[in-house]
Amino acid sequence: MTNTNTESEAILENKQDDNLEKVKLYLNFYKFLASLFFGTILGTFLTWYINYKEVQIQEKESKLQLQLSEREELAKYFQYTMEGDIYDRLKLSIFFSQILTDEDTRTLWKNIMKHKKNYSKIMQE
Repeated sequence: MTNTNTESEAILENKQDDNLEKVKLYLNFYKFLASLFFGTILGTFLTWYINYKEVQIQEKESKLQLQLSEREELAKYFQYTMEGDIYDRLKLSIFFSQILTDEDTRTLWKNIMKHKKNYSKIMQE
């Protein structure tokens, strides 16, 4: 009788060990699925963020390139704003104060325009 009790206890213990192994397998499988899911989400987010930053950098580079080309074009006309007829210089300053994209340069040309208008008023008197 003790022999059958021991055998039944051994069988019961084997079943419990098998159940424990099944639970461990299920847990490992669910951990794998969870890490795969969150890894995919993290990878997608990182890819989006990197692309977003690259677009921002390209926008800044294009703005800087535009400002550089504007300044190069301004340098060509700068001598005309310092020489010649006051009305031609005033027209150029009005033109540049309205078309430039750089706010600081546009403000500078607006100030030049105001000074030239004041100068032309003084000259007319």
